[in-house]
Parts: sequence; structure tokens; C-alpha cells
Amino acid sequence: MTKPNNKTWKTVATLNNYASAIAMKENLLNKHTLVKIKRGYPNIFRIKVWDPLVKKSKNKEISSTLKKKKIKKGRNNRRVEKNVKSNEKICSR
Repeated sequence: MTKPNNKTWKTVATLNNYASAIAMKENLLNKHTLVKIKRGYPNIFRIKVWDPLVKKSKNKEISSTLKKKKIKKGRNNRRVEKNVKSNEKICSR
């Protein structure tokens, strides 16, 4: 099932007459993707703008120490670092 695409509009200005609202809307059309004028009571005009969300790039950079040892993130590093030849356990004494 797909998520509904709800747009979050931001109110930029609130004006008292429609002529000044149209003039401001024409100026904002160059800067924003969508611009609309909403009428309120009594004789209030709100100018709202919307821009699409910026997509973030996925940058999965693992720290250099984990990358060198080829240890997955979240594993118990002390267990991996124990001496395998003598099979000594690392104790916290």
C-alpha cells in the first residue's frame, strides 16, 4: 500500500487586499515550486509556498577501525580481538 503524498505548505505572508497578494505571488513564483493564495475571514489573504523535499544521499561510511578488521558494526569487538592461538579470554579485572 502506498503512502499518501501530503504536501506541507508554509505561510509566507498575510495581506489585507487581493491586489497586493497577487503582486507578491508573482514575485515568489520565481523562487518556489508552487505558490497559492488562500482567502481567510475577514478579508485576509495568506500566501503559501511549497518546495519538494531534498532527497538525502545514502552515505554509509564505516569507521576506519571497523573497516580494517572487517568487523560488522554492532558485534562484540572484545570477543573478536582475543588471542585465537592460546584461546585466552579477555577479562575485565
